[in-house]
Amino acid sequence: MAVKVTGIDDIITDLSNLSDEWEAISGKALYEGAAVLADALKDEINALPTRNASVFVREGDPKVRGATKEQKRGLQQSMGIAKKRTNGTTVNVSIGFDGYNDTKTDKWPSGQPNSMIARSLESGTSFLQKTPFISKAMRKSQTKVVSKMEQAVAQELEKRK
Repeated sequence: MAVKVTGIDDIITDLSNLSDEWEAISGKALYEGAAVLADALKDEINALPTRNASVFVREGDPKVRGATKEQKRGLQQSMGIAKKRTNGTTVNVSIGFDGYNDTKTDKWPSGQPNSMIARSLESGTSFLQKTPFISKAMRKSQTKVVSKMEQAVAQELEKRK
């Protein structure tokens, strides 16, 4: 899927003229876009199928689908946007899952890592059917994210004129 961005050359020219402020401007745009993606991700987490926690899968059984209520709640509560990181000319903002959910097991006495649950749902495992909710949120929100970032850059450039 290709996204056509119009007017980006003008924005790049304006940004290059503001080289001292590029980090603040790009950071603002990244946070605005990340907020749109985070909202789409929350919607996809809420739409995840819920399965019974007591389902035990044996070899040869069909794969189970979805997350338990505890896993889903853990994903909802732990999702967040990380602080902006700058590396040379690259500025990054990450969206991810932190901490542990309430499902305590022998292997995970503090609870299962939420990032592990997200990866397991997204890609599937030997017993869990994949339910790609992260990539679905990214596809659904791509146009809105780009548009919001363009708006943020344009507003920041207008402030500095």
